Amino acid sequence: MFKPLHKQNVLTALRNRSNGSTQKKSDLAPLLELAEKCAATQCTNNRKVELPRRTRTTFMTAVSPNKKLIASCHGDHNIYISDIASGKVVNSLIGHSRSPWCISFHPSSNDILASGCLSGEVRVWDLRVGGSESWMVSENDIHVTVASLSFHPTDHVLLIAAGNEIHFWDWSLPKPFASVKTGSSAERVRLVRFDMFGSKILTGVINFEEEQQNSGTDEDDQDTDNSTVPWGS
Repeated sequence: MFKPLHKQNVLTALRNRSNGSTQKKSDLAPLLELAEKCAATQCTNNRKVELPRRTRTTFMTAVSPNKKLIASCHGDHNIYISDIASGKVVNSLIGHSRSPWCISFHPSSNDILASGCLSGEVRVWDLRVGGSESWMVSENDIHVTVASLSFHPTDHVLLIAAGNEIHFWDWSLPKPFASVKTGSSAERVRLVRFDMFGSKILTGVINFEEEQQNSGTDEDDQDTDNSTVPWGS
């Protein structure tokens, strides 16, 4: 049985949150209780996507801006585009030499999709024509796993996190037009995101102590070349 909602009603809590007047966790108690009740009582309609039989492990998924398509990357090195309503695969993207490790739709397009694989290859796919543009990330001629990707919300720019670097790529060009890096090759960038306006970049960087404890991973610890701009410059 659910306890009755807090004396402060939900509408008051929403108004206070909108005004920025919530001071402590108890101010949100009505909203938390309502969310718990809804999550426990509402039914969900789950539908299995009918992927090809040869499909191996699913690593990551991404949903298109119009919420009609879902892209999934797999251990068979392929990416499948499925229609959410029917659960049917409508497109297969083939070309990565190793498993795609990250995937992202462009926030302003349902037809532009980026993927990055374990061998360091980044591809930007155009679902309308079926082609792709590609670029290979490397440090001292050694391929580096692509950890994260993020499109600018409106511009022709893709952020690529690989090793301890972030690359800025306009995929109409053969290679990125700018790069930045952390202060140490051990401080690898695991997550990169543009904010909703494209004016700021969020990064997640591995702890140096964790890197020491987990040495010998699949990525090579190499310094970047002289063309890379130091982080914060």
